[in-house]
Amino acid sequence: MAKLTKRADGRYQRRVTLSDGTSKIVYGRTIATLKTAEDNLRERDRQGLPTVDKHILVGEWAKQWLENYKSSLRTGTVETYCNAYNNHIMDIIGGMAVEDVKPVHIRQVMRACASKSESLQHKVLITCKQLFETARLNHIIATTPCDGIKTTKQ
Repeated sequence: MAKLTKRADGRYQRRVTLSDGTSKIVYGRTIATLKTAEDNLRERDRQGLPTVDKHILVGEWAKQWLENYKSSLRTGTVETYCNAYNNHIMDIIGGMAVEDVKPVHIRQVMRACASKSESLQHKVLITCKQLFETARLNHIIATTPCDGIKTTKQ
């Protein structure tokens, strides 16, 4: 088992090696919470579930989101999500960490497509909302930056 380390910020950390040979560092404010985080990571690995880095970029999360949450939908629906992301979201926030995206960034995305149809704006906003809501459900972020964001009336 990897060495337990206490960080300068008071948290404990330990490196966990996964079945595919990669390793992840888990953190906890107490040894008990660290142990719980280790157990959860090992259980997800044992079940073959993807491990999600808390500092994942929006672009990387979008790929996982499409693959794990949207791949069973009709081809046209998946293409709608891909087009909304690739054409309107990626250039503005794709390179940011999911946890760093704030409502102001979502407003930038929506402002960039404000001159487009309400239907397109709705597709872009729905894509953002679902992308960040699933990130919230996966404990990557505590709140979604899309709350209160609306489309522009034409």
